[in-house]
Formats: sequence, structure tokens, C-alpha cells
Amino acid sequence: MKNMAYFFALLLSFNSIAGAAPTDLRVISVRGEGELKVAPDVAIVSLSVETKAKDAKAAQKANAEEMARVNKVLRNDFSIDAKDIQTDGFSMGQDYRFEKDGRRVFVGFAGHHSLTVRMKKLDRVGELMDKLPSAGAGEARAVELRGVSFDSDKRRDHETEVLGIAMANAKDRATALAGFAKKGLKGVLRISDSAVQYQPYAAPYAARSKNMAMADAESAPTEISAGQITINANVAIDYEMD
Repeated sequence: MKNMAYFFALLLSFNSIAGAAPTDLRVISVRGEGELKVAPDVAIVSLSVETKAKDAKAAQKANAEEMARVNKVLRNDFSIDAKDIQTDGFSMGQDYRFEKDGRRVFVGFAGHHSLTVRMKKLDRVGELMDKLPSAGAGEARAVELRGVSFDSDKRRDHETEVLGIAMANAKDRATALAGFAKKGLKGVLRISDSAVQYQPYAAPYAARSKNMAMADAESAPTEISAGQITINANVAIDYEMD
């Protein structure tokens, strides 16, 4: 019994000591924000090739021929590598004409092939936008440009840099707040970050077909401004104060 009483007395003494230890750290929680604007080094051009014919085989053949012509222009005239030309989608389906009375009349088949092109020569983007649609082979074969945006091949480096800016911003805030409380910072307890927001610049551009491009050919060439890319980052940091 004496041994049991001694054990409980020792346990109570230990709990008292543990309870006397501080359980709450002096913590200051802050959020840091970072923003970076950089010049783009690549243009992303979206385009599509549409062909129509009485039967599916002819529509598919015409689409392949028109796509070969487009690829030739991209590679030979603008020196774009094959790896920078990517198919986004391909479809082949029935084509209909709608009459005034609401009836749907079958007229043949239509093939649709969409592409995304990465272009390094930013000063020639406007030239490409003018040249591709105007080189079409008739209404049954149309090349339509959907738009252009700008990006950077150094995205990972930019993301790392903007995270550093956000971290520095968080530390500045924490230092200021701790100073107001007459305290100093001892170290970082926890860090969390949200996804880096990468906003490629989308140049204003209206989709154009062959007829529109031919009409524009008599006017001034298309001018596309690359603008700047905006990258944002946010971090949340808990600091321990002394």
C-alpha cells in the first residue's frame, strides 16, 4: 500500500510540473502577397480547319489536305517546330442546313480539326494571323483563327520568384506587427501557400474566316501587342514571438 501511495504521489507531482509548463506559444499569423509582371516570350495561337463535302471520306480527305497546307505554312514560312504544333481536337459529322420553316436539311459532312500553335517570333504573330485564313481554298475549306494569348517558357522560374516576393511581404508584415507589440520574431512555425495564379495575356482578337481576311488584306496588317503576364502568389505564415 505504501508503494502504491508513493506511486500516486509521484504521478500527481509530475502532472503538476507538466501543467506548469507553457502550453501556448506566442504566435503571430500573417499572410503575404506577391505579384510579378513579366514580358512574354511565346505566343499561343488557336486556329481551326473546317472542310465540307457530300460524303464523309471526301470531307476527311479535304481536311487532311488543308491541314497539310496549314502545317507547311507554319513550318516553312514561320519556322515553327513540329513539337510546337498540337492538335486539340478532331471531329467528323453530318452537316445540315436549316430552312426558314425550321426544317433541318442534310447537305453532307463536315470535318473539324483544331490546333494550338506555340510561336516564338512574337513580332510575326500579326503576319501569321493575316496569312493563314487568306490562303484558304474556297468556302468548302476554311481556316479560322480563334485567338492569340501570350505566355512564358520560364514559368517555373517566375513562380519561384513570386513566392519569394510573397514570403518577404509576409515577414515584413510580421516584423511590423511584432514591433507594435514590443516583441521580436524567433522563427517560423508553419507555412502554407495557395496555388500560384498565372495569367497569360490574351490579346483582343476577333475570330476571322477567309473572307474577312481577304477584305482586311487591302487594309493595314494586323498588329498584335504582347503586353505583360501577371503572376500572383499568396502565403500564410505563423511566426513565434519572443
